[in-house]
Amino acid sequence: MRIIALVKRILLQMVHDKRTLALMMIAPLIILTLMNLLFNTTSASNIKIGAYNINTNIID
Repeated sequence: MRIIALVKRILLQMVHDKRTLALMMIAPLIILTLMNLLFNTTSASNIKIGAYNINTNIID
């Protein structure tokens, strides 16, 4: 029963703290937006690399 009371007290403190609620809502949105911008690229870039002294059996 003490654990339930402790969890209830912590949840009530979080609900009453406006900054915590704002961070819980805004921070994931910012992170998801940044991840979307990072991984949602429509342009395909052809990257050329150089190799020195490589086995010819590896090259396609």
